[in-house]
Amino acid sequence: MLETFTKANPDSLAAIREALDKYHAREFFLCFSNGSQYDHLDIQMGPKTGVYLISADPALVTAEDVHALKDIGLIGMVGTGGPASVHAEPPPFDSAIFDIGIPFLGICLSGQQIVQHIGGKVEKGRAQFGKHTLMHSGSPLFTGLPSPMNVLQSHGDEITDAGPATVWGTCDGVISALSYKHLHAVQFHPECTETEFGRQIFENFFFGICGAKDRFPAEDVMARKVEELVALRKSGARVLLLLSGGCDSSITAMLFKAAGFDRSNLRAIYIKGVDRADDEANVLRHFGNQSWIEVKFIDGTARLLASLAGKTDMAEKRSAGFVPIYNEIGGEEAEEWSEGGTYTVYVAQGTLYTDLTESGLGHKSGARKAKIKRHHNTGNKFTSPRTGELFPQLTPLDDQVKDTARSIGQSLQMDRTLLFRQPFPGPGMAVRTDGEVTDEKLAIVRPADDIWIEELRKADLYEKVWQAGASLLMPGADHDGETVAAAEGILHNLLVANGFGALVPDMTVSLLQTVHTYSKGDDNGSGRILVISSDAEPPCGVLPWEFLDALQRKLSNEVPDIGAVCYRLTYQGDLETDPMIMLWGVYSTNGLTAQHAELPWDFLGQTAQRIRHHVPAIGAVLYRITDKPISTIEIG
Repeated sequence: MLETFTKANPDSLAAIREALDKYHAREFFLCFSNGSQYDHLDIQMGPKTGVYLISADPALVTAEDVHALKDIGLIGMVGTGGPASVHAEPPPFDSAIFDIGIPFLGICLSGQQIVQHIGGKVEKGRAQFGKHTLMHSGSPLFTGLPSPMNVLQSHGDEITDAGPATVWGTCDGVISALSYKHLHAVQFHPECTETEFGRQIFENFFFGICGAKDRFPAEDVMARKVEELVALRKSGARVLLLLSGGCDSSITAMLFKAAGFDRSNLRAIYIKGVDRADDEANVLRHFGNQSWIEVKFIDGTARLLASLAGKTDMAEKRSAGFVPIYNEIGGEEAEEWSEGGTYTVYVAQGTLYTDLTESGLGHKSGARKAKIKRHHNTGNKFTSPRTGELFPQLTPLDDQVKDTARSIGQSLQMDRTLLFRQPFPGPGMAVRTDGEVTDEKLAIVRPADDIWIEELRKADLYEKVWQAGASLLMPGADHDGETVAAAEGILHNLLVANGFGALVPDMTVSLLQTVHTYSKGDDNGSGRILVISSDAEPPCGVLPWEFLDALQRKLSNEVPDIGAVCYRLTYQGDLETDPMIMLWGVYSTNGLTAQHAELPWDFLGQTAQRIRHHVPAIGAVLYRITDKPISTIEIG
């Protein structure tokens, strides 16, 4: 089946006709990927709503190609967001496509392209990140939907003049939805779960505006993947699976089991070194002593710490610290499993599309691709130490995001504790440790993280939170008076406006030297961590979550130099001299976007005090209250 449409030639047209026959459909859609980290969520809206939606490369497809597709059933097009800017870095696209007359839904960056094309104006203006309230009326995109409704925004440019278009929706006075003839544009992201009724917006576009008639049933993805792995097993090849015991690699292991693999052709390795306190025991409990898989435990601690020595930047710790050793060990073990080249060995990982897209990979596009951070299980090179040749790789879940991968796991009837085990980064505690990674720092962050997860389980909150963790922050304040003053002004004004004026003397703002990665406008960057402190007694629960949610959104949108906002849970400790633990928990569906978990204050306070009691090296305990966007889930 055609993966990405680039040109209307006999081969591509035949592939589309073949797919239409398979789905018993007469119509289809294109989705131009402009490099957004969310582009796969847009493309997934095809099968979710029952239409055939093909990924298209905006740099290669021309108006002439679209005319050819119109002749065989193309009835609508979607354009995704992206990290570029229409006025500073215009993404490649044949704007004559807009004039063909086929309905087009432009999302974020693509919507701004529409506005420019029809004579409107897009400028660097009021940035909007995270959840916002959309007021709308009249557009067929919003048929049957309430107003107001929550939407996810992530843009730094603003539509300041809609030109001849009709404006149908605004967020805080900023144009967020418009249409002109057959062209429809939204500034927000309907593909993301934070947007209420996002799927219905796509339904309204596909079936209402474009007039789609055919709706094909959902594919049995699990059965297709098992069938593909059965063919591999019958080829006589062996598989080496890099198994962490997390949800994704565990689902991958169960796919191999369903395909009939056993100890004769399936071996897994678990690499110890920068893992959590209970990871190794979890793998042993679920995969040790099984008849269908052999698990080998490898202690890579010394090699990993040596490789990480001297590296303080999070991106460097991922790419130059962890990944080289991960690749080395994978290559060595694959060589051993090949028995000197007697067997062909595939190295398998539980890589998701989320990992690919955040690493700047994914759907083919000539547009600049969003790159948030390098994931350890993308772009790997597992080399044979004997021949220097690369081992072939298998990533059966690389077209899935977390929720759809878990659906496959449920179809495989996986153990619930494995299926809903919270995600954990491959580089482990290396990216939960500020600065250089040492044994001494790991001895602080590991038990803090272990206590945090244990308390979540005891309070029956573990499965309610999509992911949680503890990060070690090193002491040191950033004395950027301008940023602190701007943040403090927002805090104090919001306190007064919401009837908390009496708390103004008790509330202070500090800026840490620690850098936190952020995701803004489909691109990445980094900023300092802002800490909100209260001298009131006790600090926890002084302010309601509704207020703190509004505060973090206002700070995220109006103070450009911050990467995360935290609330201080304890009085103890000096931010200038004592190491800190930053606790965090998020609600999410697929990890591409997330909201901070609003947990009970008494629970947070008791957990913070327990961490301070059992980890005496710690000064303050903080809780992160920013969403993604802006803050990435891990600190870096």
